[in-house]
Amino acid sequence: MIELPVTFYRPQSGAISFPEVLKEIVAFIKQEPKCFYKVIVGSDSGAAHLEPFDTSIITAVIVWRIGKGATYYLTKSPRQTFYTRRDRIIAETMNSVTLAQEFRSRLRRELGDEFLWDGNEIHADVGNGGETREFIREVVGMINAYNFIPVIKPYSWGAASVADKHT
Repeated sequence: MIELPVTFYRPQSGAISFPEVLKEIVAFIKQEPKCFYKVIVGSDSGAAHLEPFDTSIITAVIVWRIGKGATYYLTKSPRQTFYTRRDRIIAETMNSVTLAQEFRSRLRRELGDEFLWDGNEIHADVGNGGETREFIREVVGMINAYNFIPVIKPYSWGAASVADKHT
């Protein structure tokens, strides 16, 4: 599970600290405060067909200015060994939830209650079409329990495309 402080990476320019990420996100939102925004968090650890599987979890934090572009940041966990697919999926989900909680509380503090986080999403790397379908209820329940909106494949592009691209 993610523990702060953590180093983030901006694909365009490299390493950035958590406070710097917060500052950049606040500035991005304040540039056009009348727009609608979503903060989306999703994690992926790459394709693993064999267990045990030694990997790092990539977590993406995406700030989407709906209809007008987005920016994103990544963080990478230390390598871990997962003995089951379920353990890996649960760890990905908990990384997303933990990071989303940190961003939710700190962005509310910076932007006030007019920045509505409760409608924002955690994108999970599970879906009805593959081997992860047996974990959907558990993952969706975890995300709901933390008052986030769960999104699964094929709509969970934050995990399945953005984070996956960097695994």
